[in-house]
Amino acid sequence: MQFTFEELVIINNAINESLEAIDKQEYQTRLGGSPEDALKLMKKVQDLLDQTKGTPTV
Repeated sequence: MQFTFEELVIINNAINESLEAIDKQEYQTRLGGSPEDALKLMKKVQDLLDQTKGTPTV
């Protein structure tokens, strides 16, 4: 699967917004993963963003 830099930014921002908007108690039920899982995924996306600045697709 390939993503553009801009798409990774959208994914990162969506994860961040979900963490801010949804209570921890409801997160698993509403999104299918724990807030901790979301933070781990966001870290992976941020690492990709750091590695690919200026690269058209990942």
